Amino acid sequence: MAFSMINMGNQKFSNIYFVSFILATILFQPGCTSLREIREGAVQNFILPLIKIQERSLSSESAGSDDFKLVDSRMSGIRLVLRRGAFLSDVPENIQSHAWFIASRTVSAPDVQLVELPAEILAKLDHIDASVHPALREKHIDGILDVKFSQTEESDNRGFVVSFRMLDPYDGKELSSIKCIFQIRSRRVDPAHQAEFVRTGGKISFLNDDSDQMPVLTPVPEDNAVRDFIWSSITGKLNVLSTAGETEVLLAKEDARADTAQPIGKTPVTGWRLDEGKYRLSVRRRGQASVEREVQIRAGRTSDVFITWPEDPGITALSVLTAPPGLRISLNGTVAGNSPLFLTGAGEGSYAVEVSRSGEGGQYRIAGESNVSLAKGDQKVRVFFIDHTEDFNVSPGSTDYWQLSTTDGTIQSGIAGGLFFKTTSKAPDVWQGLVSREFAFESFVTEIEVVEGSGNILGFGVITDDDSFLAEMNSDRYTVASFQGKNAARLVNTFQSIQPSQTGVRKIKLSYNRTAGKIEARLDGDVMYEGFWNPGRIGNLVVMTRSTSADGRPLARRLTIKTFSDK
Repeated sequence: MAFSMINMGNQKFSNIYFVSFILATILFQPGCTSLREIREGAVQNFILPLIKIQERSLSSESAGSDDFKLVDSRMSGIRLVLRRGAFLSDVPENIQSHAWFIASRTVSAPDVQLVELPAEILAKLDHIDASVHPALREKHIDGILDVKFSQTEESDNRGFVVSFRMLDPYDGKELSSIKCIFQIRSRRVDPAHQAEFVRTGGKISFLNDDSDQMPVLTPVPEDNAVRDFIWSSITGKLNVLSTAGETEVLLAKEDARADTAQPIGKTPVTGWRLDEGKYRLSVRRRGQASVEREVQIRAGRTSDVFITWPEDPGITALSVLTAPPGLRISLNGTVAGNSPLFLTGAGEGSYAVEVSRSGEGGQYRIAGESNVSLAKGDQKVRVFFIDHTEDFNVSPGSTDYWQLSTTDGTIQSGIAGGLFFKTTSKAPDVWQGLVSREFAFESFVTEIEVVEGSGNILGFGVITDDDSFLAEMNSDRYTVASFQGKNAARLVNTFQSIQPSQTGVRKIKLSYNRTAGKIEARLDGDVMYEGFWNPGRIGNLVVMTRSTSADGRPLARRLTIKTFSDK
């Protein structure tokens, strides 16, 4: 279902929309193959979660994870698996062999070890999943070095490219890439001097008069680009920004003593490279209480931390985050930079925020829009989930995208076998969980993999000040409802799954099409709800549970959000 920021305002459905809505409710009979609609009094207790952001602090919980790169100790050096693609059919093999020899030496390093894996495991690395994790974990693999040969776009086919990609051995995502571009040049060789040779594996063949073409590497990759490419398998980067430039930043490993924290500079700190793992970040400023954060560094990724000082009411700040990062941000029609964008000198007033991504031919197209009003002292964060996948393999509450929410007690998020929550509250009807930063987008599709089981309760949807939408899983029952303001549900449909899940995991899909004004909910592809909804701008995505099931049991596996243009 496509999620759009749903700012319904105080607008009412028009009469025709209202009649259509009621008719759709009465006449709609889903063609479900695995669901059965039920009507019971219990659904009348369906309530809208209240959002109250919990102050973020360091967590003492050391939750487990199936991400072996985060929990295993590293071996000495860097251990990579090589996946080399087939040679090109229209380029002589000896020329490509020579090019491969040059390229492999260009991106090699003394402390890099290539690890061999059985053929049956290599064959599965096109689509990495849990079935190959044990083999990769046993060999302590830091990265997968994927190599492909491709033809250049030159019409005379006098060149080709050897492309190297560093892939994450846990989920197969690209961490970095580098290219070696070759041109094929004719060169006469004096056999008496044996000046040129081709090396294929352990075999060296000297060129003769019949071998008058050579691949020439141009341009040569820069040393720092090669270094960054190799290190992307074991290191990530940290950016720390603040509303005050005199903020001092100190860093220590998570398990180190507090007094071992080392200063790494004053904000802004950008591009600080660290081995992947958990760190304790301390920021301090004269006259202010120090702030501590837990930071998870993941290989090939950049972690952004933005510190606001609420004791500085004179500072007006706007932060614009996007998933993925690196998108172009414009404010009132003027390009302000790329995301993540942190503006500490923003003035009072209204801003039209526009997010664009580059497309074919270097042209930019709008991927999201929002209006933000800043009063003096406001420090607002706006997130655009353009294309986001949350595997819950690190605590989402430790990122700038997500916040923990509870109206009673305290709560922690976990990562052992998927997302779970732990709380000190015992109130049965209190919602606890994960809330996104305020975000804005147009039409979208979002899907969450929920763990169906006895006692599992999970609420999933969008909450705004005006209109909200929620799908709730309660064991094997699924309820969908829309709300106006804080009132009770306008419409409730409840279904029960009648076919057992082979994996115990089901997929709830929410979609919203702004042009058609249509919102839809599906379970494993079966329609649970269809209705009309006014287009909106601002709101929060929520993944929450009742405190009665916030005891450490897995509730969800993966969340994906993707906005799209329906114009």
